[in-house]
Amino acid sequence: MSIYSDILKMKIRGADNIALTCLKHLSKYEDKKCFENECKKLEKLRPTEVVLHNVIKKLNAGCSVQEMTDKIHNNRKLIECHGRKLVKGKNVMTHCHSTETMTVIKHSKSVYATITEPRNQGIITVRYLRNFTKTKLIIDSACGFYMDDVDMIVIGSDSLRKEGIVNKIGSIPLCITAKTFGKEVYIAANTLKFDNREKFSIEFRLPNEIHESIKNVEILNPAFDIIPWKFVNAVITENGIINPKKILQELKR
Repeated sequence: MSIYSDILKMKIRGADNIALTCLKHLSKYEDKKCFENECKKLEKLRPTEVVLHNVIKKLNAGCSVQEMTDKIHNNRKLIECHGRKLVKGKNVMTHCHSTETMTVIKHSKSVYATITEPRNQGIITVRYLRNFTKTKLIIDSACGFYMDDVDMIVIGSDSLRKEGIVNKIGSIPLCITAKTFGKEVYIAANTLKFDNREKFSIEFRLPNEIHESIKNVEILNPAFDIIPWKFVNAVITENGIINPKKILQELKR
């Protein structure tokens, strides 16, 4: 299998993991033109993801592959450091699978993880978290049923934009439900996810992820939500826990 196929078929998933895999792949290209062509091909695979886009910009500005690889790994460690104090002794609810989020919520008292339809990515989450904390798996639509049992929501992000936080489909209803119940919402995301791209699109995946073809029915399968900033209390970054107002100031630069 090629890197292109593995990314498209989501064998490699998550903004940071995609970027790390692509960095390893790009390290093989010494010729500048071949390197640039390969960068363009890789960026087209997952247009919603911004980390790879920002990493390539930094490579073109003179950073090395090793520097960017180290930065992503170091960012995770710092996010864990800042976030573990926030969740210690708390019951947390999460959605989908985010490596940065996992580094934080594995330190919590317990985690309620949504199964995350339609690809059931929450299964990856619970298989990891069960080694660290008391873990429960629920269907997406049960988030309201169990909201009284948790203290906060902690989820990841694929990009942070002026319009809001781009994350796995189902994130908006989770955040709205949390606010209705008076629960705080935190996003775990490094600053490589700051997204100032003018051209931006939400990826749509194949209808058969939801159901086989149904006559006279259009099956819609958007991969991501854009959560309005008003539903978020703060973002856990490698630079600390930052409120939305400051994040938006950074995004306007």
